[in-house]
Amino acid sequence: MFDNPGFRVAQEIGGAVPADECVVVLAYAGPAAIDYYQSRFAYYLYPRKVLVFDEIAAKEDECRYLAVFRDTEQNLASEPFAGRWNQADLSKRLNALDHVQAGELAEVYRVP
Repeated sequence: MFDNPGFRVAQEIGGAVPADECVVVLAYAGPAAIDYYQSRFAYYLYPRKVLVFDEIAAKEDECRYLAVFRDTEQNLASEPFAGRWNQADLSKRLNALDHVQAGELAEVYRVP
């Protein structure tokens, strides 16, 4: 309740990504929020390796899972997104992946 939406996003990702895997999280969030989510997701999703980025082209070759989420309107109002987020490019990237889970807050994909 106090970690909105971090805890709920982590629950959705954790339900789709096995504990022995690595996941790249693409987050539409402000710069300080990216750092915050990196630390919270590493904690919530342990022992999974978690990498959080605000750039849709970001990847880690050893990660077989990718999750995407958009921060809450309230969080974005206090700290706006500062990067580039091209939805068409993101959709093209996601179309090449296996869709694993459609959550309320996060979408999870597996890299084939």
